Amino acid sequence: MGFVRQLEEFHQLSEDAVTWFQLDGEAIQIEPFLKDDVLTLLQQLKIVVGKPPASTTATTQPLDVGNVFRSSKNVISHLTDEQVPMNGVLYDALKAGIKAYEAETKHKLKQGIEQKAVKAILRAYYAISTSVNTFTITKSFRACGVYPFSYAQIMRQCKTNIDKQTLATIGERLPELAEIIRVNGQITEADLDAVGVGHTVAPKKKNKDANIISKRRSVILTNHLILNAEFDRRREVAVKKTTAAHKKATKLARAAAATPV
Repeated sequence: MGFVRQLEEFHQLSEDAVTWFQLDGEAIQIEPFLKDDVLTLLQQLKIVVGKPPASTTATTQPLDVGNVFRSSKNVISHLTDEQVPMNGVLYDALKAGIKAYEAETKHKLKQGIEQKAVKAILRAYYAISTSVNTFTITKSFRACGVYPFSYAQIMRQCKTNIDKQTLATIGERLPELAEIIRVNGQITEADLDAVGVGHTVAPKKKNKDANIISKRRSVILTNHLILNAEFDRRREVAVKKTTAAHKKATKLARAAAATPV
């Protein structure tokens, strides 16, 4: 969050400026952004969190599309322990962070585990800092059409064969589709029908709109409609689990009562 503040100050953005934060669609990555304290902080900082469609990071995430991850992985695969300095400001900060964690949780990490964790983070930091630069990052965003925005580049990244008429229709209705996802947090099959874009789900397959958040198309996680629906779904699941557990306990109690001693 501090990084966002630094960017706002560096670029002299207005107080009304909104930050877009995109993450992968794995459920474990989404979970922290559904917690009340995190949502409150995101709202205060005007950060909108979104996720791309499931299994599309190779075409929708700039770090995957460009050379950011590849170059870092290449460096780290050839990195020796001697090249990673186990001292300095970052090393001291990591050690202090671990000590603070141990004090807060009252859980002492084993010496070997502590050293391995620090070394792993320092290796990743060294690999990224020596292989990633402004040119690499901007080229990656341009390659997937995110910034500068390019509809043509985005569709070139699409691996599904789409006929010219559909491409033209999507391009013409793009402002309308953008407004739909801004207001509703997602674009459903019914929305696509309304703007004249054909279904992308085979009739016999499960409707994508019914999937859990991590498996849906693009979703704005901080949209109030998406959040309310997700929290309602979770409450329903919790009630079903409680009801099922109660029925099971009742059944076991009756069976135990009916069994002769």
